[in-house]
Amino acid sequence: MVKIKTFFKALANENRLRVIKMLENNCLCVCEIKSVLGTSQPAVSRHLGILKRAGFLENVKNGEWVYYRVAETKNPLIGQLLRHVFNALENEKQSAKDRKKVKKLLKVRMCEQRGKRNEKKSFAS
Repeated sequence: MVKIKTFFKALANENRLRVIKMLENNCLCVCEIKSVLGTSQPAVSRHLGILKRAGFLENVKNGEWVYYRVAETKNPLIGQLLRHVFNALENEKQSAKDRKKVKKLLKVRMCEQRGKRNEKKSFAS
């Protein structure tokens, strides 16, 4: 019963719903999520922490960057509820806007590009 309570509490916030939907089929870093939400980095990190503690997300380190994705669940009820959440959000206007922004961001990979620019600067010194 505790898992179900944690599940619903974690999703009781519009930005966390947006994040979980963004990550349904994507792996994104904090700055990319921040860019889509239009909010501060500490707020995004707080939302990611809540979703991670609830078991929704896992993070993957790739060089200097940490990317987040939806975690595989071993609880079939949680998996089924999550699929319903994804389906319910599919036709939301905000989800469509977020998908467009994510698609553009994935072409650029903001953090990696910033890292490459910083590497060039440090080599020129």
